[in-house]
Amino acid sequence: MARRVTSQNVANRAGVSRTTVSLVLTNRAASKEPRRRLLEAAASLGYVPSAAGRALRKGGSDLILVIQAGGEAADLSDSMWQACAQGFQERGLTTVFSRTAGMTTPLRTLLQELRPRAILSLVPLSPGDSSLVSALGIPLVAPGSDHEASFDELQRALGVM
Repeated sequence: MARRVTSQNVANRAGVSRTTVSLVLTNRAASKEPRRRLLEAAASLGYVPSAAGRALRKGGSDLILVIQAGGEAADLSDSMWQACAQGFQERGLTTVFSRTAGMTTPLRTLLQELRPRAILSLVPLSPGDSSLVSALGIPLVAPGSDHEASFDELQRALGVM
């Protein structure tokens, strides 16, 4: 198995410091020439910044976790989810869809791997899962525990989120 390319590998290839790598890749600094060399080095090495490191630095990820019911996807729902994911992407967010979270895959296990910025659940979460999400401070848009949320209520909540 190939070793993961690190920011230090990129710095060595470009002849710059790791600090310069960080500043360039987060669009915070660097003059044109070091920036060009660094971006070329990163591309040639196949460097992908660590999502875990980025989430740690920012205090969270730019992921939106969408939990939906299992089963077969339909053309209409595929089109709807594609439009939803594109809207999130235009706002700098990445959408991850799960048809098994809270069912065959415990939500706690999923949240150990992903720390989403928000969760949109189209299925009611268990009281334990709802408490976990709340304790982690992750905004949740989901059918309410007191009543089933209408589609319009979910749309409004998603818009606010």
